[in-house]
Amino acid sequence: MLVGFAGWSIASQDVVLGLDLQGGVTMRYELQDPDDTALTGNVDEMIASTVDTLRLRIDAYGIKESSITRQGERELVIELPGSGKDEAATIKSVISRVGRLEWRIIASDDVRLGLNVEEETSRLTDLLAADPGREPDQLDLSSLDRTFDDVRFRWVAYSDQILAHRRGVPDLGDGEIFATAPLSATDYALVRIESGRSRNFTGVDISNAMQSTDNRGNPAVGVTMKADRSAEFADWTEENKGQLLAIVLDGRLAESPATINDRLAGTFVIQSGQPTGFSQDEIRNYLTIIRSGSLQLKPKLLFENTIGPSLGESSIQTGISAALWGALAVVLFTLAYYRLNGLIAVACLVINFMLLAGILMFLGATITLPGIAGLVLTMGMAIDANILIFERLREESDRSKGIAQSVKLGFEKATSTILDANITTFVTAFILYKLGTGPVRGFAVVLMFGIATSVFSVLVFGKTLFTFLLEKEWLPTVAMGRLVKRETAVGFMK
Repeated sequence: MLVGFAGWSIASQDVVLGLDLQGGVTMRYELQDPDDTALTGNVDEMIASTVDTLRLRIDAYGIKESSITRQGERELVIELPGSGKDEAATIKSVISRVGRLEWRIIASDDVRLGLNVEEETSRLTDLLAADPGREPDQLDLSSLDRTFDDVRFRWVAYSDQILAHRRGVPDLGDGEIFATAPLSATDYALVRIESGRSRNFTGVDISNAMQSTDNRGNPAVGVTMKADRSAEFADWTEENKGQLLAIVLDGRLAESPATINDRLAGTFVIQSGQPTGFSQDEIRNYLTIIRSGSLQLKPKLLFENTIGPSLGESSIQTGISAALWGALAVVLFTLAYYRLNGLIAVACLVINFMLLAGILMFLGATITLPGIAGLVLTMGMAIDANILIFERLREESDRSKGIAQSVKLGFEKATSTILDANITTFVTAFILYKLGTGPVRGFAVVLMFGIATSVFSVLVFGKTLFTFLLEKEWLPTVAMGRLVKRETAVGFMK
């Protein structure tokens, strides 16, 4: 029955290859506080929440078998099997966003508060001229903040996508946007940050987001506010009719501001400032950020490694070749030295391999190079258990015991040694699994399952096969090779 289960698993399940075999991208991130201040609160809970949010964002792009593994105290390793550089660049963009979405009113001259936008723009221009060649995220504009009666005014830069469109730069990489023209005051907008919950609205207040169309029929993002915030948002927009409304995502203006023409009820659309509306990638990015929520910690990319499909294919061929040649050498030696007993050992080996492969396929385990190494090691340990039994069987036969009695005593005396060796190895593999990460855990998993199937195949299937051959009288004698004579005595204790 177990063999049938293994055969069904192997035949019906697809092999899932790891990143080192099918190619892909590995990225290591450090988790920092979004405001660059010391972490406070329960860090473990914040990291767990961040991992869940990142997983939702990556899953939205349909990357199969992606994994997020915590390493150290504040680091994460993200693996994206089968992903190319272009797809990885998109995922990096989504990961790096904290995901804090806010609605803000663009500031205008306010006599009551004493705000003069032209004067504030002049101050910004002077600061940008004094520190040229920088990118928005490299500049600290907090000295330009103005506060009047609990209303704070802050300069916010447009997103890289908008700046690239304005400058006609299709490639957003390597600071190319800002190499074409230095920053100017037109790359920023002055926004109002008001106090009070009823005048502050973020992505947390959204209950649903979906793809929609704007009044021109172009692709847009439909938004539904939560019931308890819908009326407050409508009142706030009605109060600011005629003003420019901006969407700020992670401290940058995600789109060009749009004029509030009417009271915005609980359901409305976010439309693009471009004539053709949002692209499908932009819509998916918006929906991913809104639906997954904001990150409590900000991921900072430390390291990125890309493995090409050709290298993965080469690894597969090398791994398979090494495993086949190793298995062939073991089988040939076993048959040549242990003869008919060796044939039994090979049968146990085949059953062991089928059981282990069936379990891994049934569980949907990802096959990696370390996993293949664990599989090869399992096969070697299975042969080792058979050899222990055969040598015990030989000892009993040398004492003039009959073949049936030799087999019985051989299994009885070798069982404790086999169990001892495999249990200690299992404990070691379990420790590797608990303390290791990534490939090390994959190796440990295969090794632990392999130990269980090895013990079963040798002590259960092997003994059953011996018993069957004895009953059929197809095993008349113990015939095995002998490299060391019986009378050889080595004084090890001396």
